[in-house]
Amino acid sequence: MREAAAQLVQALTASLGLILLVSSIVFDAVLAIVVYRHNWRSATNRIFCLLSVAIMLWSATYVAYLPAFAPAVLWLTRLGIFFAAPLSTLFFLLAHTMPSDRLKLGRREPAVAVFA
Repeated sequence: MREAAAQLVQALTASLGLILLVSSIVFDAVLAIVVYRHNWRSATNRIFCLLSVAIMLWSATYVAYLPAFAPAVLWLTRLGIFFAAPLSTLFFLLAHTMPSDRLKLGRREPAVAVFA
């Protein structure tokens, strides 16, 4: 009896987690599209869109923590780290050029930021 209840709770928690994951990815995609279409020439909007795509890809690897994906945990965790790597660079670029239409960095600084 307790095992059945525990399995039911685990299944409901996993499905709720998957529903929340998909809804957050969809919301992030809609937000990125709205921001990009508002002013697609702005460097701030382009960087925000790239950051949103990176966040969507990184959050999609959260399925590794759901019980149904147990055999692929190692690969999904590695994929999560791969998608998390550019987040800091994109966040730096967004914070540095926030209210501007153009990238405020010089010629060499973006290359240093990308390879850092």
